[in-house]
Amino acid sequence: MGRVALFLTVFATVALAPTLADDLILPGKSIGPVVIGMSAQELYRALGEPRSSDVGEDKTSYVYDGLQVGVENDSQLVYRVFATSPKYKLVKGVAVGSSALAVVAAYGEPDERDETPAGDKTFCYGNFELYLKAGSVAAIMVSKGGCDTGFLYYFH
Repeated sequence: MGRVALFLTVFATVALAPTLADDLILPGKSIGPVVIGMSAQELYRALGEPRSSDVGEDKTSYVYDGLQVGVENDSQLVYRVFATSPKYKLVKGVAVGSSALAVVAAYGEPDERDETPAGDKTFCYGNFELYLKAGSVAAIMVSKGGCDTGFLYYFH
């Protein structure tokens, strides 16, 4: 009987692992199925057709349900991704909708802060950034660089 229980536990863990990973934010690496450095082709295979796109001179932004993905035009590689849905969570449970208090309780004081004249804020923790609107997380960004002080101004 012990072997059957062990098998069922291992099977359930393996079967659920992709679902859990699909919703996880890994700072500096990925949000769900979108990995920093993946190609635009891999992005398309992972998420399909975007709801919309905005082609800029150097970069293109693709919008999906719950995600906004930035791709460099020259290299065609993902360089940043925003989670805009509470579906995607950091390991400590912080997600879109979490309060500023919950963020600081989970991760401590941020490495850097920025604020717009309207009172929107960013908290930077080195390998991920949070955009707060009205005191709650509105987006979580993972990128190939560190803190991006312009994050507040180009998020849409």
